[in-house]
Amino acid sequence: YFTERMHTSPQVAVYLDSLIEKICLNAVEEDGGYWFKNSQIKIDGEDVISFGLSHGQCGILLILLNAYAHSAHKELIRKIITGGIHFILKHKIDIDFSLNEYSFFPFIMKSYAREISGNHCPFINWVQIVT
Repeated sequence: YFTERMHTSPQVAVYLDSLIEKICLNAVEEDGGYWFKNSQIKIDGEDVISFGLSHGQCGILLILLNAYAHSAHKELIRKIITGGIHFILKHKIDIDFSLNEYSFFPFIMKSYAREISGNHCPFINWVQIVT
């Protein structure tokens, strides 16, 4: 819906492109790439990184991908998308069927977590698939 409105008028396109730029400028940079703070979810008062499609890293990257073709900020968007994908891939985890761990990525993790290990890690909320 967000990026579909870019075609309705020049004023809307300028306004939405400004929002796209602000989204990109709010990305947090670290050596593993870029991530976005989740303002809705906190764990013990701490910022978390959500990997979810609807409100997490993947969802934000999808908005940027959809806006790319119509934006004046192509270089910035490309940099953030590339860094965002690197960040997500850096946190890929091995699945373990014996522990009922079926997700390749954590659902959320605290922003200061630097490693992912095991199902009982306090930084991770694993996505479980019930079969």
